[in-house]
Formats: sequence, structure tokens, C-alpha cells
Amino acid sequence: MAGLLSKGTPANAFDELVAGIAVANKADRLITRDTDF
Repeated sequence: MAGLLSKGTPANAFDELVAGIAVANKADRLITRDTDF
């Protein structure tokens, strides 16, 4: 996510929510077609 912000294109709130839930649940992978991840 920090890479997007440094490019001037922050991730949307839903993407941040999904990433936060994954981190909180100690997920080691996130499978998505979303290129922001």
C-alpha cells in the first residue's frame, strides 16, 4: 500500500479494510485479481 501512496495513487478504503483483516488473522497469502495488491 505504501508503494501506491508514494506514486500518488492511494488504495481505496475497502482494499485497506481487506488487507487489515488479512493481517489481523495472520494470513500468509491474499488471492485477488486486484492489481493494487
